[in-house]
Amino acid sequence: MDKFDELINILRGYGKLVIAFSGGVDSSLLTQAAYLALGNNAVAITADSPLLQDSEKQDAVKVAGMIGIKHILMNSDDVGVPEIAANDKYRCYYCKKFRFTNMCSWARANGFRYVIEGSNLDDRGDYRPGMKAVEELSDMVKSPYLEVGMGKREIRALAKKFALPVWNKPSQACLASRLSYGLKLTPERLDQVEQAEKFLHKYVEGQLRVRHHGDLARIEVMPDEMPKLMSKKLRSEIYKELSELGFTFVTFDINGYKMGSQNAGISIE
Repeated sequence: MDKFDELINILRGYGKLVIAFSGGVDSSLLTQAAYLALGNNAVAITADSPLLQDSEKQDAVKVAGMIGIKHILMNSDDVGVPEIAANDKYRCYYCKKFRFTNMCSWARANGFRYVIEGSNLDDRGDYRPGMKAVEELSDMVKSPYLEVGMGKREIRALAKKFALPVWNKPSQACLASRLSYGLKLTPERLDQVEQAEKFLHKYVEGQLRVRHHGDLARIEVMPDEMPKLMSKKLRSEIYKELSELGFTFVTFDINGYKMGSQNAGISIE
């Protein structure tokens, strides 16, 4: 039995379930698998939050429609939770606990036994305090990829096989990951980075982040993309655009894009 068959068997064993569906490749394949295994006994729920980029929400709606699964956009006022808005190094834990608690409540009220999420083997090498929330709710929240030992490369290959349009989509993180720890999450600051990245994506491909350090915006792109942004004319346009969004200073990170670079400023146990 291959891993995907094992995954299908595990999902069938859950009976009725909710998929925590972000619209990324991991949760998209998991949603496809759950629908194959359970049909209408599976429902995809996307946390409709100020931390979610509009493009991510659009991808979730599109993929759910292609799969044919029932899809719910659940309002999630993450920034209204003081512990999340404070944006300390445990923000991800508080956020996951808040979201999964709400999804579990919905699942129980509607006759669903489990909530599944898309953590995979490759996630274990990164700082992910949100996994503690998953562990604390493990009586109801399950991580099927970890149960079958599936990693990112396998997930992408299977997503491509099922013609899911996000199969080669770069990994994304929520908008809160752009703000330096300790800088309070507000809808205005989250919108700043979302609009800044949307503007810059006109000129560069691949991974891109605008890291928010209060008055300063730190732009990370893939090293091969840096020369595209270095012309005097474009630098002036970038500065003008980001200044209008509220940044006083704009800088390029010479190291280029690095996943989780904001974690460099904290002490991690």
